[in-house]
Amino acid sequence: MLLYHFTCRHHAANIINQGIINTTESNIHEKIKHYGPDVVWITNHIIFNQGCIDLSNKRRLPKEFKENYDKHAIRITIDISDAQHWPIWSCKHKIKNGWYRRLARSGDPQSWYVVERCITQDDWIIIEDVQKGEVLWEKQCL
Repeated sequence: MLLYHFTCRHHAANIINQGIINTTESNIHEKIKHYGPDVVWITNHIIFNQGCIDLSNKRRLPKEFKENYDKHAIRITIDISDAQHWPIWSCKHKIKNGWYRRLARSGDPQSWYVVERCITQDDWIIIEDVQKGEVLWEKQCL
């Protein structure tokens, strides 16, 4: 299944150099960190629209910060078979209804998926800077 992971330029450099997208907080509990398994967040939307903080609209931030930490900038296309649909997955991990609804206000949960493992280069198809229209990494066919 083709899915997408969005990140910022700052993190993209580390991802490419290490050959891995690391897991992060799954946000299953509102106050207790790492209450659920750590995950890689992915989506079936090819364009970033998850309602995360849009740093490009924060006028007080230095331009360099916005350019390096804007999570709209980098799209990693992946092909994996073990992604789990977040609405179902989060319920299995006993997310509270109120917390689920608050998270859902920030985007479209029906487009959210998670993987309970790091995603290695073997699963990547292409890494693109969608704002600059540049390919940063592409799978080489042998």
